[in-house]
Amino acid sequence: MQTLETEAGAEIAEPTWPKVEEAIMALHPRDNSFVILGRGEGHYIQAAGAKLRLIIEVRRKKEPYGFEHLVLGRGRRAGERLTSINYSAGAISLFPSEIFSIVEAKEAFRHFFDTGDVPPSFELRDVTKEQIG
Repeated sequence: MQTLETEAGAEIAEPTWPKVEEAIMALHPRDNSFVILGRGEGHYIQAAGAKLRLIIEVRRKKEPYGFEHLVLGRGRRAGERLTSINYSAGAISLFPSEIFSIVEAKEAFRHFFDTGDVPPSFELRDVTKEQIG
């Protein structure tokens, strides 16, 4: 069962793709700064930030911590340094190659909506230990 959650609204069970797309398009860094599309048991994709600068993350069940938490990216370049984006709870640190636009977020969410996974064109950075620490 899929669920859709946003900062500004109630959880929606079994959302249609147009509802998911509408939620992504409504992202705003001050009062509606995240959207989560879940597939049950802690398996989800989420985006946070603003339409032009956002982060996309995925969480999947996996041992030894019970899950893995991954940041989507395009592949880090040599010498790339951490930067940040803002959302309602503050700043999120990430690499410039991990900052996406709303168009790219819709692509990732659509693939997840259809398949339960992220598109193979994205690279994944494991931040699981940061999430449990």
